[in-house]
Amino acid sequence: MLRTRQNLSRIFSKFVPATISRAGLACIGLCALLAGCAGAQKPPDDLLSEQAQSQRKAFGGFKKRSERVREQQAAAIAQITKPQAGEATTTREVDTDWAIVLYMFRGPQALEGGTRGLYKVQNELGLADAYLGERSGGVAILYGRYKGPGDKQAQTDLATIKAIKLEGEPLFVEAVLAPPQASADEGALPDFDLAQVKAKQPEVVYALQVGIYRHIDGSDASPQELADFRDAAEKAVLALRAQGQEAYYYHGPRSSTVTVGLFTEDDYITSVRDELGQFQKLPRPKFSDRVRAAMETNPHNLVNGQGIRDGKRDRLQPSFLIRVPG
Repeated sequence: MLRTRQNLSRIFSKFVPATISRAGLACIGLCALLAGCAGAQKPPDDLLSEQAQSQRKAFGGFKKRSERVREQQAAAIAQITKPQAGEATTTREVDTDWAIVLYMFRGPQALEGGTRGLYKVQNELGLADAYLGERSGGVAILYGRYKGPGDKQAQTDLATIKAIKLEGEPLFVEAVLAPPQASADEGALPDFDLAQVKAKQPEVVYALQVGIYRHIDGSDASPQELADFRDAAEKAVLALRAQGQEAYYYHGPRSSTVTVGLFTEDDYITSVRDELGQFQKLPRPKFSDRVRAAMETNPHNLVNGQGIRDGKRDRLQPSFLIRVPG
């Protein structure tokens, strides 16, 4: 259970340094991924637009490939070292667990800022189990270790954290459940590996997730299953590129993701500066014409080649922006 202290006033009044990127924590569709735990199922035809049917054909049916066997999963599980009482963890951990991202720090002082922030979160907010880790190329204050987006405890903890307030205002309103920062297998098509993009195009920040191959419950995949996921994702990328789309894959420790397009900060705006130079969050994010066009062509996030229900609503889970790793 999460433990919070009653008196939260002035805790973060001097805490937010220039290295913090709150906008970088915008949900960017991760909430849609949380909703995906309902399970994949073949959607009724009347829910599929012409574009959606074309998108699904590109992915095809997910078939296991018995002739290919990977001897080991591309994942390294780090030993968890808990901080001593009153001491903040100063090392960044790379693991294969999902976690709740409380704050992100970037730039040359990221680790220093993250360490200061972690001390306050652990000792002044009472979240003693918070820790530092790597996410999206930065240093993050993280909470919890979960199997996947469908983990009930993860959703309970996320709701509790979002309810923490400072002088009546939510303190972690932009907290999100995020996948692990993992070493990706470059696969058989390295030119189309999303993990390699930033090395050549550092200005790229986002890509549109249009599909993923994984266990529905987010559980670990066997070496054989992981090979099947990777093979299916790479075939989907080739099919999308045959349609003229800029598609990429990303191989993680439990799944393989398929994305379309490469976008910069200007393509997804969550906040603007006011007359005093302070950033103000927009009521809803603004997408560029390029992003909207990609979403119209690929309206859904397909799981194992099939659409899934978006929570309890009578619609399929939409495609959404994710951060490009690296």
